[in-house]
Amino acid sequence: MDLKLCEFYFETISKLIGKENRRENLKQIKLYLNRFPSSPDSSNFNSKTRKGKERRLLRETLCYRIAYIYRNSLCISSAVAHHFEKVLNQNKSHLSELGQKNRTFRICSLGGGSPSDVIALIKVLEANLVARMSGDIQVTIVDMNGNWKSTCISILQCLERFKHPEPKISFIEADISAFGEEVTNAIKNAHIVSMVKFISESQGGTRKKMAQFRKNLKICELVQPGSLFLLLDCPQNGLVDICGGDTGLIPESRTVCNEPEHSHKLDSAALERHARFFDKLFRSANYSSSLELFVRVWIKTERPPLTDSVFLKALCEKYEDFKRRLIWKKKAQTNQTTDQLRRSRDARNWKQLFSAEMKDIGWNRKKIRKAITTVEREVVEKFKK
Repeated sequence: MDLKLCEFYFETISKLIGKENRRENLKQIKLYLNRFPSSPDSSNFNSKTRKGKERRLLRETLCYRIAYIYRNSLCISSAVAHHFEKVLNQNKSHLSELGQKNRTFRICSLGGGSPSDVIALIKVLEANLVARMSGDIQVTIVDMNGNWKSTCISILQCLERFKHPEPKISFIEADISAFGEEVTNAIKNAHIVSMVKFISESQGGTRKKMAQFRKNLKICELVQPGSLFLLLDCPQNGLVDICGGDTGLIPESRTVCNEPEHSHKLDSAALERHARFFDKLFRSANYSSSLELFVRVWIKTERPPLTDSVFLKALCEKYEDFKRRLIWKKKAQTNQTTDQLRRSRDARNWKQLFSAEMKDIGWNRKKIRKAITTVEREVVEKFKK
């Protein structure tokens, strides 16, 4: 896979440089590669220039983005492909079923500048599931930096499946921590949600980044049952704690990959090919051939059926009198024998239990029925979201 990715990025970078002004563009890219030391951050290389305004202007140019793609995208794509392919092989029937059921297979990528993760995901899907996938692939990229829009679309259009006149690619410029309607819908509709290097790309100190990242774990709640959520970033202090602890367990999700400390390296054949392709263009400029990574992947599980306990909890939250009576009865039951407890729990469902308790405190039948209907509707609607 690394060889295919290397060839893809060489062709892509060549197209982005273009034939017009090629010499000037190459000169400008080399300038960036010399001025900005090696860094995996797409929006904030550690520039040698001290002028903030000049630094911002440099970041807005296409040549800057090409320099970033050359330096980082191959290794990031390789890492995503490596872990996603491993997950795919272990859960092939599940993802194959998703591909067969849906006419359009949707991928949502959150943050990170270059669509390195999307390239890897599509390459792996095409290599493993193309025969089983009945429809198209639709990609939505959400990024806080709108300067990447045209570059992201141009890169994706270098993939064979996106070369037709109306490729299914959309770009949303948004702060993903705000969770606007457009971003929320993109996550909910996706079969694969990818968050690659989001925390690395966030501005601010480590504490601020962690707070923002913790807020973005809401993504796990938005991901639909059956969909996959891939998280890949640089190892950070505290990242394990806010992503399910050592086990990686988060509610209503199954952890299918858990590597909090992974050293990823490009294979030797890809390194040789990379040198042969790019040496003439960039004169052996430094690029990332290895990364230290934190990787976790979850599959959202199907929601459990609504049980009596779910409705009873909703009733307790809504009606304080009912809650107090249940607490009082629970205390009284501590003195009952096992047989007495079993008889007291005789197949009375939540509706019967609520009716009996509220009737004892003077509620009439109409009021009880209205309360049951209201709570039932609220719980079911909440369950559907």
